[in-house]
Amino acid sequence: MLGISIYCHNLFLAIYCCLRLTNAKHW
Repeated sequence: MLGISIYCHNLFLAIYCCLRLTNAKHW
């Protein structure tokens, strides 16, 4: 259960970073 939670958290961070990078490129 804990492994799944950490995996989802890392996935969320990865998506968040990607969105930040794309937004930075657009602006």
